[in-house]
Amino acid sequence: MKILAFTDIESNKKQAQIIRDKVKRHNPDVVVFAGDLTFFGLDMEGMVKFLDSLNKTVVLVHGNHDDEIELKVLCSKRKDLNFIHRKVFELNEYMFIGYGGEGFDQRTKDMEDFMLKQNTTCKKVILVIHQPPYGTKLDLMPIYGHIGNKSVNKVIKKLKPLVVFVGHLHENFRKKDYIDSSLIVNPGQTGMIFNV
Repeated sequence: MKILAFTDIESNKKQAQIIRDKVKRHNPDVVVFAGDLTFFGLDMEGMVKFLDSLNKTVVLVHGNHDDEIELKVLCSKRKDLNFIHRKVFELNEYMFIGYGGEGFDQRTKDMEDFMLKQNTTCKKVILVIHQPPYGTKLDLMPIYGHIGNKSVNKVIKKLKPLVVFVGHLHENFRKKDYIDSSLIVNPGQTGMIFNV
């Protein structure tokens, strides 16, 4: 499966056009978005229309800048947009599990409870989480050190996903790391292509 993943475009029309062009050039099977579609809600409807205009299956979660309920409602009106916060989306043998929102929490018990009860047997698991895991290249900030979420680490170690798409920290766009055999990546605003 070919995936185009991106994150944190925050109402930026120029970034949206870059993604639109990449979709045309690479023709992915699915588009994954890891949160912060808007800048504190600015033009939510327009940004959802942008996602819909890609004419691809889109799997997404909200970020800490997005209104969860508004995004969920707007996505529910479009057949190709799959809002997966606290949900599972299955596509062939792949299982996308999502958890959005959050900003700087070090633990999220609700995420652990939701994700760890999923039956992932016989599925290729892909996680879509806005906040990065703790202690990796994706949560390391100058001056502050590691500021990620330890619940994400726990979920990754238990579910052993193929890949985990995260966002949130712009300083770490396009960085990759591993927890055990799971690839963790912040694909950034301009997006990255993955074959899984």
